[in-house]
Amino acid sequence: MSNTNTEIKPDIRILKINESSHWTDDKLKAACGVIFGVYMYDASKHVHCCEITPSYEMHFIESQSVRLPDDEEERERIYESLQEGDLYTEPVSYMHCRDIDRIEEIPENRSTYELSHRFKLSHLEGEEWGDEDTSAIDEAMEWVRSNSV
Repeated sequence: MSNTNTEIKPDIRILKINESSHWTDDKLKAACGVIFGVYMYDASKHVHCCEITPSYEMHFIESQSVRLPDDEEERERIYESLQEGDLYTEPVSYMHCRDIDRIEEIPENRSTYELSHRFKLSHLEGEEWGDEDTSAIDEAMEWVRSNSV
């Protein structure tokens, strides 16, 4: 009998979704233009949350502003406001795969994009993200926290 086990490698992706409507500070929203919630997920891993429809396990990274003012003090105020708001965001959430897969996938380096979008961490293709179920996300999160996405 031959061994037919197939190893599925992690497919680490980033989702930037427009979450401006979740923010109540109109002055902050006006200054930011669009506020993205930035999430990481493994597209090769589907989770079933008490339903038949598969979901992705979304790991929250941070909130990001599309535009920042030239004034350094104002930029710092925006950054601090976003960080404060991030304290109330769940570290892990679940979104249906079909809803995420419908969002446009763009090249990784297209940072000025103002619509919700997703991209693969393509410059890390071939990177070994670990061999345990959660270590891939943990290692990729460590990389993302020290590098901007």
